[in-house]
Amino acid sequence: DRADLFVAIHADIFNDPGARGASVFALSPRGATSEAARWLAQSENSSESLGGADFSDQDKSVQSILLDLSQTQTVDRSLQLGDDVLRDLDHVSKLHHSDVEQAGFLVLKSPEIPSILVETGFLSNRYEEEHLGLASYQTKIAQAIYKGIVDYVYTYPPADTQIQTWQR
Repeated sequence: DRADLFVAIHADIFNDPGARGASVFALSPRGATSEAARWLAQSENSSESLGGADFSDQDKSVQSILLDLSQTQTVDRSLQLGDDVLRDLDHVSKLHHSDVEQAGFLVLKSPEIPSILVETGFLSNRYEEEHLGLASYQTKIAQAIYKGIVDYVYTYPPADTQIQTWQR
């Protein structure tokens, strides 16, 4: 089975020990464009599918358009997931940035599923390093991420799930 969303959880490090706060990243459109090109190149002679839709019977220009549309929706959904998680992290941690940032992180390059990277704080900041080592703080961070995911899943229920059935 495939995943319905992806969340990578990290702690950051920076050369400025004063840097602090949690951040959430989604894939940038530039990263999505390069990933689309890579996917099309790899699928040259295959019958791969994307998001459950088989594009193999389409010519390359149609595949490119379909993939671009799919990735645009995936990036949009990733930004929404990131907003939901960031809103809940704001109750637990100072935010390094108040909006979801976008970057070309390798872990975010799934063309099919909403994906975010959560930076929980800075290990290079003595105060945050201490907090990130506490089980009670880790639990609060995990609960905030979980609540953001739940909020997102109830807004955008994955296909063929009980939540989607209930909402019908």
